[in-house]
Amino acid sequence: WTAYLDLALIRYPLSLRNPRPGDRFVPLGMTGHRKVKDFFIDLKIPSEQRKKIPLLVQGDTILWVGGLRIHEGFKVTPKTKTVLKVFFEPSEPVPISVHRP
Repeated sequence: WTAYLDLALIRYPLSLRNPRPGDRFVPLGMTGHRKVKDFFIDLKIPSEQRKKIPLLVQGDTILWVGGLRIHEGFKVTPKTKTVLKVFFEPSEPVPISVHRP
C-alpha cells in the first residue's frame, strides 16, 4: 500500500476514488493505455473486490491503482530529483487476491 512517484510530474490536487467504467491508465512497464477493468481481469481480481480498490488520481489521470501498479508516466527514474511517497491505509481490509500464473 505504498507507491513512489516522481514529484516533478505531479500536479495537485490529488484524490482517491473508486474505479469507474471506462477508466484507463498506462501500467508500469507498458507503453499503451489499458482499461482498469481489463487490468483487474488479467490479475484475476474478483469483480466484487475491484470496486474496493482505491485509485489515486490527478484530475482524470490515474497515478496509482492502490496496492497494485503505478502509471508508467509517473515512475521514479534516474532523472528524478524528488520522490513523492504515497501511503494508503484502508479503514477496512481490502481483500486483494491476485492470482498470477
